Amino acid sequence: MHVRFFFAGAFLMIAGLSGYLLIHPQPEFFAFADERRFATLEGSRGVTQTVLLEEQEPAGGSILLGPVYAFTSSEINARHPFVLSFDLGVAPFTIPEGKNLTLFHYLDGAMMWEAVASSEDPFTKILSAEITESGYYSLGLLLDIFAPTYIDTLNSLRALSPEGTVGYRVSQGYSLDGGPMITFGDPMIGGCDGTFDVGSRLERSMRSIETEILLNDLWQSAELSYVAEWFLDDKSCPTESLAEIKSP
Repeated sequence: MHVRFFFAGAFLMIAGLSGYLLIHPQPEFFAFADERRFATLEGSRGVTQTVLLEEQEPAGGSILLGPVYAFTSSEINARHPFVLSFDLGVAPFTIPEGKNLTLFHYLDGAMMWEAVASSEDPFTKILSAEITESGYYSLGLLLDIFAPTYIDTLNSLRALSPEGTVGYRVSQGYSLDGGPMITFGDPMIGGCDGTFDVGSRLERSMRSIETEILLNDLWQSAELSYVAEWFLDDKSCPTESLAEIKSP
């Protein structure tokens, strides 16, 4: 990969075709963009903090559009989020007419992509979102979804809870034409007597069903999946004691 080095002010920028690495000797604001000026990352960083944004191949499918961006930071502070923005006027992909876009973040635990709260300036066509987690990000279509709940499928998934389960999180998502799984709705979280515990180790189970879902008022065939993350520990409770946390 062709690499170029820039020195500007108090920081050293190491820039390649796929990403940029910043190393700052002093805390300060930074901003950098890819060569197309399509994606821009900005924020503040600490003395020893390094930040990397690397462009990767698109995730594919009909929901996620354009490249995937791998974002890593040696330090993350939710009170001082980074801002990832995109100039849709120079997007390296075609934006479907009349469709709204948002940023998506890949959830490692659920193995699904989740929409991130984003805003678009109607005049500059800049879409931006605050990010507080390292991981993979991609732009995609913002769609209204309605999907049926398959109680029997959920119950069969809960029956798979391994011995030692002290907490669980069940996420639901859909996939069109074999593309990436997109999560929707809030996850179902529970544990022993309705108390969640992260335990000391993790296992997963999944159940899928082919069905029809409503996307922007249009029924479409999709694969609907439920993914359970089981949080395990040496101490456990009877399976019948596992219960969902109820909202106050």
